[in-house]
Amino acid sequence: MPDGTHQNKVIMEVSETRYERWFQTEALRPHLKTKSIRGGASVMVSASVNLAISIAATSVLARILAPTDFGLLGMVFALTVIAEQFKDIGLGRATVQKKELTHAEVTNLFWLNLLLGLGICLAISLLAGFIARFYHEPRLTLIAILLSITFAFGGLVIQHQALLSRQMRFFATGVIGTGSSAASNVLAIVLALHGYGYWSLVWREIARSMLAAIGTFVACPWVPGLPDFERGVWPQMRFGRDITVFNIVVYLTSSMDQILLGRFGGASVLGIYRQAFQLVTMPINQLSSSINGVSEPLFSALQNDPEKYRRAFERAVSTLGLITMPLAAGLFMCSNQIVALLLGQRWAGAADVARILAVAMFIKPVFSTVGFVMVTCGKTGRYVAAGVLDSIVLVAAVAVGVMWGPRGVAAGHVVATYIVFLPLVWWTLRGTPVGLSLWLRSIARPVVCSLIMVAVLYGVFNVIVVTSNLAVSIAYIAIGAITYFLAMWSLPGGRQNLTTLLRDIQSALR
Repeated sequence: MPDGTHQNKVIMEVSETRYERWFQTEALRPHLKTKSIRGGASVMVSASVNLAISIAATSVLARILAPTDFGLLGMVFALTVIAEQFKDIGLGRATVQKKELTHAEVTNLFWLNLLLGLGICLAISLLAGFIARFYHEPRLTLIAILLSITFAFGGLVIQHQALLSRQMRFFATGVIGTGSSAASNVLAIVLALHGYGYWSLVWREIARSMLAAIGTFVACPWVPGLPDFERGVWPQMRFGRDITVFNIVVYLTSSMDQILLGRFGGASVLGIYRQAFQLVTMPINQLSSSINGVSEPLFSALQNDPEKYRRAFERAVSTLGLITMPLAAGLFMCSNQIVALLLGQRWAGAADVARILAVAMFIKPVFSTVGFVMVTCGKTGRYVAAGVLDSIVLVAAVAVGVMWGPRGVAAGHVVATYIVFLPLVWWTLRGTPVGLSLWLRSIARPVVCSLIMVAVLYGVFNVIVVTSNLAVSIAYIAIGAITYFLAMWSLPGGRQNLTTLLRDIQSALR
């Protein structure tokens, strides 16, 4: 054996021992419930803080910048979203899901992710001129080149983030996300106040990715070795291939609304639609991603215990519906007041769009739970097929809806969601430890209570007239929350759901 190869193998063996705690998960198994509760609480708190930061920053920036400034970045993001999936190619989730993992395997995946990140950075820089010509907007050339830097930072930390998730170190990931979001938004506001316009949004994205990378390296001090060509990454590549195909299809088609509006409506129309879209999806996705993020490593650890898997699934879906469904219903009822308070009067056109999108977001978070079931059960081929079918329907609906502008596109989201969700849930859960009946049982109470809440709010505010946006918003929140929890408390099994959630919160705090 050549000396260089022998030396590299010795270094790998030493590193394997030194970093073993980052790869092994046996120590987690006796404490999965505690880890998942604490992890879920950490991610939930982090998501809530991130949401508050984002809402506050958006409210300030929307009053300083014009819709066109937000639309310019939206044009670039709509076309580069597919590149975001190539940066990972599913290898981060492969690291989280794999039962047995070694230092050499993660090292190889690290270098592969880094090369992909740098390659995407270069590719976007070369295609920046095409992006500008596609939208007939020359300012996009330099914007795209600078935003491509975020892909290099992203590729650098994918495996470190996966190791943190594998060890269920969600408090650390929450602190990193919150810290980088807060600092980058402060930077954007300062730059906007000094007249930098859309450049303040560009530098916000670059600062956020750079700070997140620094924080991740501090939280996970794992250091990769040199690539070990004797240990291939094909098993992870096969797993990652299906995940990546799914992500590319879903993310590309989910950006079709913004691509079409940007191309045919211009930056101002896209800016209004994008702010409405983020206003509705951001709080719901922040909360749902926190539960899904904890669920994937948890369900990967339970994949050989069907009974525990079923119980954990019912609990996860029920908790997700308990939180996100009334939130979507509330956004539907008071979109006018929320847009006026957070964005200002010149964004009034976003209110109707937000109200329509809230109807789709009512069911989407709980619908998305079938994804981690397919991933953790190894049914990634079905995962891809489901993504393709869902995307075909969405693209068709949005392509028709764009003829009616932002409202038509939002209506396309609603139509596409409610056409496919029941057939896809039934099909995707076949052959797994869970099924359609369990999924429906898990969401039944949140659905009923949310509809009761909407009916009560509609009746109250048809009788009482309040002109202050702030007063109406506070009244909506207070009356809606009381109605929802009273309804949940009154339904059979609802009291148990609430007390279980309360116990989990108390356990997390302890």
